[in-house]
Amino acid sequence: MGKQAYLTPRQVAEMTGISLDTLARWRCRKQRVPYLKIGRAVRYERTEVLAYLEQCRVSVSGSGGITQVREQRFSQRGDICLQRTR
Repeated sequence: MGKQAYLTPRQVAEMTGISLDTLARWRCRKQRVPYLKIGRAVRYERTEVLAYLEQCRVSVSGSGGITQVREQRFSQRGDICLQRTR
């Protein structure tokens, strides 16, 4: 059996470690992870959740120290991520 295409907020919270309260706050502000509202039910597409997590990936170098922290905005969703560069 394949992986489920749509996830409940609880499943997203378990998958990502993001609290249910935070997910609800993001939905209220229409930020971060896109979601579907089907009647009263809220669902997230698995591919959208994985794409959001990929945006949060931080690349690190093996050479040590960080000398600069640069803010990078994802204008599509209004996300703010910190990208550390050397």
